[in-house]
Amino acid sequence: IVLITHEMEVIAKIADRVVVMERGGIVEAGETYDVFTNPQSPVTKRFVATVVRALPSGDDLARLREAHGGRFFTIEFSDDSASEARVFRALNREGAEFQLIHGGIDDIRGRIYGRLLIAVHGDDDAIARAFAAVAKNIRITEVQ
Repeated sequence: IVLITHEMEVIAKIADRVVVMERGGIVEAGETYDVFTNPQSPVTKRFVATVVRALPSGDDLARLREAHGGRFFTIEFSDDSASEARVFRALNREGAEFQLIHGGIDDIRGRIYGRLLIAVHGDDDAIARAFAAVAKNIRITEVQ
């Protein structure tokens, strides 16, 4: 069945594969889960942001930085990777404090995808050790 829609919530629930088009051309295609968890093109990112929780940016991010301080990181994980709890345990073991600032967990084709924003306070080496211990299965990116 071929379904043409702008309703990305429907695609996330029922489609095995997705093709994103812009101006009559294909800009991205693949397994729905893969495209939704790692969109490449700007148009795909806009579509996916209607389903997968976007992280704050611009003025919203600046306000969060003022309120929480520390270094900000995104943590991305899927149902076939380690959970966010591993990151939190590793930070605790290294003596780093953290606050969960924003994010959530989404269901895409019955699979889990989580993206969280955390503020971390502590020694830079301790933070690096904690993230190195869990980075194999979880994507961690510092937010500049």
